[in-house]
Amino acid sequence: MMKRLNFQTILLSMIAIPVFTLVNIWLAYGYILLFFLVIGWEKKKPTEEADYE
Repeated sequence: MMKRLNFQTILLSMIAIPVFTLVNIWLAYGYILLFFLVIGWEKKKPTEEADYE
């Protein structure tokens, strides 16, 4: 029983860690994309109030 539980835990961690890493990578890409999108949107806006160049 203990050996089976141990195997399941190892298998779960082997599956969960790459999935967690992938999710983190996608979240990071999402934040970067959102950041650039906001910057682009700010630059596209009329530069009346944004004259701090």
